[in-house]
Amino acid sequence: PHHTFNWEGIDGTKILTHFLPTNDYNLANLPSQMITSEKRYAQNDVSDEFLNLYGIGDGGGGPSREHIEMGLRQKNLEGVPKFKYAFAQEFFDKIAQIPAEKLPTWVGELYLELHRGTYTTQSLMKKHNRKLEQKLHNVEFLAVLAGEFPKDKIDRIWKDTLLNQFHDILPGSSINWVYKDANKLSAENLKKLEKIEMDLIGRFAGIVEENTEKYIVFNSQPWVRDEILKLPAADGQYWIGDGESSKIYTAKDGFVDYNIHVPALGYTCIYLENSDMAIPVKENKFNASAKHLENDLIQVEIDDEGCISSIFDKEERRETLAGKANLLQLWEDEPNNWGAWDVNHFYRETTPEQAKRISVELELVSQFRAIIKQEFTAGNSKIIQRISLMQNSRLIKIENEVDWQEEHKMLRVCAEVQIQTNEASFEIQYGTLKRPTHSNTSWDAVKFEVAAHRFVDLSQPDYGFALLNDCKYGHYVKGNTLDLNLLRSPKDTDKEADQHQHTFTFAYYPHKGSLIESDVLQQAHFLNSPLIIRPITELPEMKNMSYFQVIRDGVKIETIKPAEDGNGIILRLYETAGKSCSVKLEAWKEWQKLIETDLLENDEIEISENTEKTDLLFEPFEIRTFRIVF
Repeated sequence: PHHTFNWEGIDGTKILTHFLPTNDYNLANLPSQMITSEKRYAQNDVSDEFLNLYGIGDGGGGPSREHIEMGLRQKNLEGVPKFKYAFAQEFFDKIAQIPAEKLPTWVGELYLELHRGTYTTQSLMKKHNRKLEQKLHNVEFLAVLAGEFPKDKIDRIWKDTLLNQFHDILPGSSINWVYKDANKLSAENLKKLEKIEMDLIGRFAGIVEENTEKYIVFNSQPWVRDEILKLPAADGQYWIGDGESSKIYTAKDGFVDYNIHVPALGYTCIYLENSDMAIPVKENKFNASAKHLENDLIQVEIDDEGCISSIFDKEERRETLAGKANLLQLWEDEPNNWGAWDVNHFYRETTPEQAKRISVELELVSQFRAIIKQEFTAGNSKIIQRISLMQNSRLIKIENEVDWQEEHKMLRVCAEVQIQTNEASFEIQYGTLKRPTHSNTSWDAVKFEVAAHRFVDLSQPDYGFALLNDCKYGHYVKGNTLDLNLLRSPKDTDKEADQHQHTFTFAYYPHKGSLIESDVLQQAHFLNSPLIIRPITELPEMKNMSYFQVIRDGVKIETIKPAEDGNGIILRLYETAGKSCSVKLEAWKEWQKLIETDLLENDEIEISENTEKTDLLFEPFEIRTFRIVF
């Protein structure tokens, strides 16, 4: 509704914003276009200037002689707005002088009512982007710990990753050859980052490629992690320890499951030793079959169609589903225009084809976990799923392998949950955004496909239910329905779009309390950032180590990296729950200086010196960046 306004983000900060009243970036500079734009300009009561982008844009070649000549002739033409050639900075300098109270403020999301399909099209490109961002994050963290930063190599990979975030590559609206090149480059860069990661870990202990009896396990996330590791080992019994304690575990079928505890932003070392001690086989904590998974916290029921028919919280004594979950459906996907770009609302008026289960088996059950394997057909495509549940966890992880061979179809997975709320929380960069789950207004109704990063959550004050993913973005969230767009198959820009093998994971996570009170954010990051496990030849002197931590909940250390100018290291933190809070930042050793910087790492104010800890205040969703000099 506005053209010149202040845009307020989730943290309360505002940025001066201008939308072109021309409604285009390909103008020919015709007088009629200028007159129409002047009449349309919503803020002409406080500003007599607006911005115009002319020429053939979007890769079309830029301005022509005719475009330039048309502008020159309108410099002082009666009845037409006066045309002036200038840089955008000059325009923004002028509108910045308008008193803030005279400009409208738009709070929250600016939702584009088009191109919803770009959240899903060319899924491999999106997966590569997610994995590259996470791997770059991990490598920068390891570079800090190792004291060695291969800056040129990492910068090159960052630039390649950002290049592929171009507005037609990452969204999925380029031609076939683009994705051949971009996915090849991304795969090569992931391999390079694996090599850099290995080299950096080698600074701690010698790395070996083959199986070993010693491992180092890194946690790049700022929370303690208790997880199950699957370690290669010949069948038999082993003492497995982490330097503080050890227990006997049994290896079967070439692997042993080990319950590991890894400190936040640090590592743990483990070792295996053969044991001749005979121990009785412990009773499994799982009551598992091809239809049923159960631990001490929840029980999960699978029906004859392969859907999850029940997720019962044993602690809270409540059913968390109102209908089915893991309902795989094949929908018609033929938008009126721009197939690679758009998903039209009327697809919900068609009848979807439910995936047909053709086999099911209990693939694994151990002391720590159980896995059900299912196979489906959907149209011309095949789907293999593995539904897993770990001990002491409410997370139901569903790993998928899909041979996708559809045209103008869309594969979605749906869950109906037992939660009563009028809004859902969607993860965005450095925070969460709330959107209505109803269609009261036309603005609400058009949000039938919306973007989120790692999770979407529906919560009441006492209980909630989250949908997590490792590389998907398009969601339909209305009422108590959580629906994730998994794959599309448009044909306009790339006739082979997405027609290949895909692997991806999504998960259901029922939780006690509201989103703010839960650990949904942690679980989403754990799903996307697995523990880094490497075999080593020798154990380092320190078997367990945590390098940084935030005392008290509510603030996440998002990034740890070497400073761009080589002076110290950079920490970037943000408040995660939308509330004011005080936390304590601690490092593993004393720093000389802690300096707050801007996002570009320009120093602003010294916070503390000659200490290893400091108190910090954060406002809702505030992002703060610090330089630490040791």
